[in-house]
Amino acid sequence: MKKALGLLILLLPLMACNSKQKVLSQVDDLLKQKKYLSAYSLLEKADPNNRDIDLVLAKVQIALDDYHTTYLLQSFTFKDISPDQSIEDLRDQPATGSVFALSPEVLMNALSENHHGNSRLLEAQGDYQFLYYLNYDRLRKDKGLFRLRQAQSFYYQALSRQAADPRIFYRMGRVLIVLEEYSEAVRNLSEAVARGMQTGDGYYYLALAQSNSMEFSHCVENGQKALSLYTRSEDKVSAARLMAQAYMAMGDEKSAVKYFELVSQLRPRNYANLKALLRLNLSHKAMDKSLALAKTMLATQPKDRAILQDIYEAYDEYKYSKEFYGFLEKMRSLYAKQDEVMGDLYFVQARADVNMKRTNDAVESLKKARNYFSKALKPKDKIFKTIDDQIKELNRRK
Repeated sequence: MKKALGLLILLLPLMACNSKQKVLSQVDDLLKQKKYLSAYSLLEKADPNNRDIDLVLAKVQIALDDYHTTYLLQSFTFKDISPDQSIEDLRDQPATGSVFALSPEVLMNALSENHHGNSRLLEAQGDYQFLYYLNYDRLRKDKGLFRLRQAQSFYYQALSRQAADPRIFYRMGRVLIVLEEYSEAVRNLSEAVARGMQTGDGYYYLALAQSNSMEFSHCVENGQKALSLYTRSEDKVSAARLMAQAYMAMGDEKSAVKYFELVSQLRPRNYANLKALLRLNLSHKAMDKSLALAKTMLATQPKDRAILQDIYEAYDEYKYSKEFYGFLEKMRSLYAKQDEVMGDLYFVQARADVNMKRTNDAVESLKKARNYFSKALKPKDKIFKTIDDQIKELNRRK
């Protein structure tokens, strides 16, 4: 009897270990199926008091990577989704189901007392700090520098203990990009890709680091890989824009136009892209395309005065005054019933008149702008003082 009891006592740790491995294996299978709620619930059932480091770290990893919604990374909801869905696309949706309370930072700090130097724990602590930076601290006055440095420190400690997960090199690389340590970022992200992080994000952030390191040909190569792997249009836009900018830096405007136009297909009203394309088409004397782009730029926000100024500066850079006046004439026909827009059109025309040394025309344009603005804006709007001051200055020059 005593022998049997002794044998049972000896077997208990092994049985517990086998049981834990079985749970972790089931969790891994569920995650591959994107059953995030089921995976987290299984871990919660297996270790409700957060005693086992392996199970706790598995919980933390799901919470940081695969949450549906979170409040300050202290409570989380999870969702089982279909294989063709992306959890990132669903994070704008309202939370449904149970809310799980979990404080990763407190839990991991407690674990570190008995597991000091555990590389997986250090990696998870770095992940927490980086995610907190991305979600919250990067918008602070200090731009989240303290949080970034903490993440960097945890990752360095994990790597010094021979951590080999490609994700740690990937996340370290992303931290280093924000810290503007681009050469080190390239080294870490290259290592991540070499170790198996051959995903859209893996190649995109490597390309981004290479762009900032002036390695433009490598940037284009890896940007193309990212573009081919990405499925979400917003990700494709980022990759295509990065490639366009790299081609511009290399002086290959023809290739740059190709990728700027791809961005336009994916995001037809993306203002920054339209602005870049307008300048490129003007530089290549593609006037019909330029007119269409300028028209689309204004249509994104007709009452934004800065847009017409951007359009004028693009035309003026390439000395296309006649074509700019033609654009204004077409826009006055299009926006004839919108007094504020009409005011903006005459206001920017006055700027063009001044630069063409047409002082009398500039005064008339400003008077027309003032007349239209008076129908749409409050009398105390600062635009009226600006116009009056400009008219006085122009009359003084006569």
